[in-house]
Amino acid sequence: MRVITNTSSVQKGLADGRLRIINEQSTYSNSLLKSQNRQAKDSLVVEYNGEILFPNEELLKELMGIPESFTLDANNKEIPTEIVGQSVDYPFYKMLMEQVKIHITEFIESTKSPHLIDSSF
Repeated sequence: MRVITNTSSVQKGLADGRLRIINEQSTYSNSLLKSQNRQAKDSLVVEYNGEILFPNEELLKELMGIPESFTLDANNKEIPTEIVGQSVDYPFYKMLMEQVKIHITEFIESTKSPHLIDSSF
């Protein structure tokens, strides 16, 4: 992570209350933005030992619950952060999609009729 305590965007974000800070006591994190890598005044940052740090891609992926096996290596330097910033919380989305799959499967199974499988035709 990179120290950005004295940058103008951090100072502006602190002054108008838009900077989104997490620290050791944080139990949750604000959502990431597509513009995270542009270090805007409403970026998500880490406060540690009195310094403001800009989170790296690894931490951003961890905050979003994205598994380590999900790689963004095929992209240039800025695009992966934008992809992570546009993503949804991976564990929540996975749980949601599993429930949708169960619902669809149950619906399909409930519409099957034993009368449709008639070998006399």
